[in-house]
Amino acid sequence: MTNLVNIWAETNADLIGDDSTPTLTLKNTSSGYGLSVDTTSGSGAAIDILSDNTTTASRIRSGAAGAPAILAGHSVAASATIAPITIAASTASQAVIAIQGVFMSTASIDVSADKTAFIIPVYHASEQVWGYVAASAGVQ
Repeated sequence: MTNLVNIWAETNADLIGDDSTPTLTLKNTSSGYGLSVDTTSGSGAAIDILSDNTTTASRIRSGAAGAPAILAGHSVAASATIAPITIAASTASQAVIAIQGVFMSTASIDVSADKTAFIIPVYHASEQVWGYVAASAGVQ
């Protein structure tokens, strides 16, 4: 199929594909990045991903066994109260993260709400059992 290439537009420049193959693939066969986004002189988000009408909104994968798929951190010294990753849900009682097929160990979970008590339900799919992790912040 034909792609619509509209990259020289003054606003809303885009590439539009209309089939099941990727509209754009970036490859680097050396040691550099496949994509670098620089918004140091702007105030907007470096990357904004919107996926409507899909079964998986976004997917980030690592093909290297010794490398993380995502490394989130600050490039400058940041306040201890500013987390590198913020996960927000727009529905009450909605799961905000699903961990599948892994063993997870964590040193801390930062809850940025005053006087919060909650449980984290954990579902082990292969054994079809639920477990729970209780947590509280500011509640006695």
